[in-house]
Amino acid sequence: MAIKLTLYRTGKDSPIMDALLKALEAGKDVSVFVELTARFDEESNIEWTHRLTEAGAHVVYGVVGYKTHAKTALVVRKEADGVRRYVHIGTGNYNAATARFYTDFGLMSSDPDLGADLNDFFNEITGSD
Repeated sequence: MAIKLTLYRTGKDSPIMDALLKALEAGKDVSVFVELTARFDEESNIEWTHRLTEAGAHVVYGVVGYKTHAKTALVVRKEADGVRRYVHIGTGNYNAATARFYTDFGLMSSDPDLGADLNDFFNEITGSD
C-alpha cells in the first residue's frame, strides 16, 4: 500500500530508488524525506528527488539549519489478516556503494506498536495525517 523512508545518501545508481520508482508505477503511495546536504551525495539526492516527484512521490526536504541523519523505512502492506506495517530503523545509509565500507546496525520489525510510532513519525515530518 505504501512505502515511507528517510534518505541521507542515495548514490547515483541506487537499487532502492529504482524500487521506489517501480512502487510508484504499481500505484503505491511513496513518501520520502530527503536530506539534500548529504556529504558527497548532494547532486545525486537532488536528481533523485526530481525523478521521484515527477513519478508522483511525496518528497519532503531536510530542515534548513539541521542535518537529518535518520535512516528509517516503513512499508505498509494489506495482507490476508489485515494491514501490517514493516519497519526498518538503522545506522547505515540506504546506499549500496557505501554499505560495503561500514558496519551498521539495523532493526527490522513488524511489531504493531513500533509500526504505529514510525507511522506517526512520518506523518509528522511529511505533514500528513
